[in-house]
Amino acid sequence: MRILLHLAGNIAPLIAGLVTAPLTARALGPQARGELAILMISSVFIGLVGAFGLGLLARQDVAKDLGQAHGWSRRGRRLLIYSSAVAAVLGVGLTSYLRLDPAEGIATVIFLSLAGMSASKSIDANILIVAGHTKQFGAANLTASLFLCVGIVAAFLGNVLQLSVVVGLNAGSLLLQMFLIVVPRRRLLRNTPESPFDAERVRVLVRRAWRAWRSQVLEAGLVRADSLIFITQATVQTVGYYSVVALIPQTAYQIYLTLIQTSYARSPKMKLRDRTWLSWQVSLCISVPLVASATVAAVLLIPILFGEAFRPALELLVPAASVTVGLAGMAPVLQHFAVSPTGDAWFPIVLMAIAVACAVVGLFTSAAIAVSFLGVAFTVVGAFYTFLLVGGKLFRFSPSSWRELYGRAC
Repeated sequence: MRILLHLAGNIAPLIAGLVTAPLTARALGPQARGELAILMISSVFIGLVGAFGLGLLARQDVAKDLGQAHGWSRRGRRLLIYSSAVAAVLGVGLTSYLRLDPAEGIATVIFLSLAGMSASKSIDANILIVAGHTKQFGAANLTASLFLCVGIVAAFLGNVLQLSVVVGLNAGSLLLQMFLIVVPRRRLLRNTPESPFDAERVRVLVRRAWRAWRSQVLEAGLVRADSLIFITQATVQTVGYYSVVALIPQTAYQIYLTLIQTSYARSPKMKLRDRTWLSWQVSLCISVPLVASATVAAVLLIPILFGEAFRPALELLVPAASVTVGLAGMAPVLQHFAVSPTGDAWFPIVLMAIAVACAVVGLFTSAAIAVSFLGVAFTVVGAFYTFLLVGGKLFRFSPSSWRELYGRAC
């Protein structure tokens, strides 16, 4: 039950997004939907910068000595003040850039301020996980997603769903999630003796955090690189159109990650290189039917679910499909990079160069063409990285090896 609740909490935000996307699209229209997409992506990166990998460091230290949770929790609360203040300033800047009305601006500043509290939330969540309280963590995620879903449905049915309401509901969802994490964390610490906390020098802490943080930022940037190109090179209305078809690569990436995580559960002793190679093959193979079925579903359902105003989104299916296949090749590689014993310092440099090159292509052509090239580049780089790991075995497909990857699941 504990594991199921934890897993449900992990996928609940994705399901909530899929359920509410047609409602927000119909109520807001392409322009406001594009503004919402910009705000949501901004909140993701504000959260990542605010957390700075400290949650993973807290997990490592608390796993060795649960009494260290007291010191880490205090550190998170101190960081909360600074990070939320910076996020609020960014919220004011986005309000001015997008020319939001006062109600939308206030909701944006509150939402991004809460997103900026991610360091404290990440530390508290990892304390709960290490202490074996995964059920409370999963319940917090599940309850927050349910609150958001019910709120948006109710606002839609009441004909009051507008951008300020959607952003406000997202802020409320974040606040509820943090409350449901803080309460069990406080209860846990009351019953846990405190150990002496060795407060590291800032330089040492930053060095440790950087190692954990870089792979998180790299993954977040790659998964949203397509949307970032549209945000920086297309109109807000076009961003709104693409946010609809972007559900295809976003959902597909979660499927790839689920397959990789399942392989760890089914074959924990498999060598890292073999796992990356076989996961790369499996992800690429399933990406083709995923793209085909998603394209057909989009053509049939987007005008029905999202409304005729979003029919131009169908013209952006090619870049979305390209990125979906590209992420299939990148998902196993990103997981390998996060724990690679060799560091692979060249990898993020190459990816940054590719992102810049695709952005330049977009300047001379269009954002859609740039994103299509981005998907192809992801596929090529993923194949090259895997080739460096296993050499000629790259395209040696073996069903028996796939069965070994997933153990009895196959």
